[in-house]
Amino acid sequence: MRQGDVVRFKDVSSFASVGHGSFHQYDGKMGIVIEFTHVPVSRGGSRVKVAMRGSVQTWSPKYFEVINESG
Repeated sequence: MRQGDVVRFKDVSSFASVGHGSFHQYDGKMGIVIEFTHVPVSRGGSRVKVAMRGSVQTWSPKYFEVINESG
């Protein structure tokens, strides 16, 4: 995952498999990676900033699948 990639949100939080995940309102929404920061798990894990739904939000990369890689 890197800057410019087109990604799709996948709600992998608790109870997501039955449609009641913590972030169901984002499930399936598309976004563009603005920044990806790799951080060791011991320091909180990697983070990705994504432009999605009219704002830039920071998430764990586990919530996204890459749809189209940039350049």
